[in-house]
Amino acid sequence: MDEKKEQKPLFKTLPTDPAGVILPFKTANHKYQIIRPGEPMGISRWSEYRKFSIVFGMGKSFGAVYDAFDEIELMAVSEKPYQELKRDIVLKANSNKRGINEMSKARFDYGFYQASFFIVREGDEKKDWTYDLANEYITDWKEDGISEESFFFFAAKTVVGLKERSRKLKEEMEKQTGALLAISGYTMPDVMS
Repeated sequence: MDEKKEQKPLFKTLPTDPAGVILPFKTANHKYQIIRPGEPMGISRWSEYRKFSIVFGMGKSFGAVYDAFDEIELMAVSEKPYQELKRDIVLKANSNKRGINEMSKARFDYGFYQASFFIVREGDEKKDWTYDLANEYITDWKEDGISEESFFFFAAKTVVGLKERSRKLKEEMEKQTGALLAISGYTMPDVMS
């Protein structure tokens, strides 16, 4: 009789709460606690986090990226001469595209570091964060076979203001769509029927 052995998954996925925040977890070597977004983390750790989140957000904070798109929009409706306006918009848009491209090349690396600000190894000081400490954490997670997706999605959840900015952007897009529909007289097809 041929017995089937239960196959162990190649990578572990960390459990999360309903909001997508990683729950405390263990590796073969260490236990880790989670600093939930919004919980105090200390001046030193917070300062390092803010510096890092500027790098993580394509050389700008996500708020600054959102503001850059606002700036492009304002340029488009300005009274500048056409050639000058066209040049400024193209330069601004290309700058943002280059930033997005650079970020996409290293997103998991940045995601690991971003997540490490909100994860504290048992025995370590919650208030301290350094690249060396983060590298120790990431090495431990890698050796334990934890999926990179667990950390990447958690890192994205921790970016200050991203959720609020996304909500505002969606509201603005819906408002603009409504205005364009009113001007054009076009009606949206009823896809629910």
